[in-house]
Amino acid sequence: HIAQPENSHSKVMYQSQFASHEKTHAVHAAAIVELNNGDMMSFWYGGSREGAKDVQIWNATYQPETQTWSEEKPLISRFDTEKSIQRYIKKLGNPVVTKDASGKIWLFYVSVSIGGWSTSQLNVTTSIDDGQTWSAPSRLITSPFLNLSHLVKNSPVLLADGSIGLPVYFELAGKFSEWLHITQDQKVQQKSRISNFRYAIQPSVVPVSSQQAVVFMRNSS
Repeated sequence: HIAQPENSHSKVMYQSQFASHEKTHAVHAAAIVELNNGDMMSFWYGGSREGAKDVQIWNATYQPETQTWSEEKPLISRFDTEKSIQRYIKKLGNPVVTKDASGKIWLFYVSVSIGGWSTSQLNVTTSIDDGQTWSAPSRLITSPFLNLSHLVKNSPVLLADGSIGLPVYFELAGKFSEWLHITQDQKVQQKSRISNFRYAIQPSVVPVSSQQAVVFMRNSS
């Protein structure tokens, strides 16, 4: 975390700590959100390797007063997701997180039933008690047809009306970035394409005003 200077004579202070402690061989795609009480909760996926069947979504909480991280715990497994959405889950991937104006935490993550990442789907779970308990995961319907090949990598954006803008990317038969407008009842109200470039994925959206944003994307070529 970085402490911002209060005046021109202040110095920026940087401190680094591990949120995970080798409970899994590999960890990837960390995300973080501030809780209502001022603590910070981080999420990532971890397992024996990327794409392994033992990968789970993990989390841990940072307390600013003690400057320590809690013990990390598995939050969501592929079996939890299978039970909730009633379909086979082969592996889990990237989590991203945000908190809306009411204090509800939204956690989006990737799952794959068949094939690789290019045939992935998106899931969402929410918490109204600062991450103590979570709703059963549900699948986002991003397309009325196959509903395949949508992934997340970077933070959602909270919109003024309480809905959520979710930057996503598509990898099946072409690679490009998209924007999902998600309502409070977890429905995709609108989907629009961000990039024209063939290899622009993993969009990160930065609001610069109430009406404008800048998007950064990865050139996957």
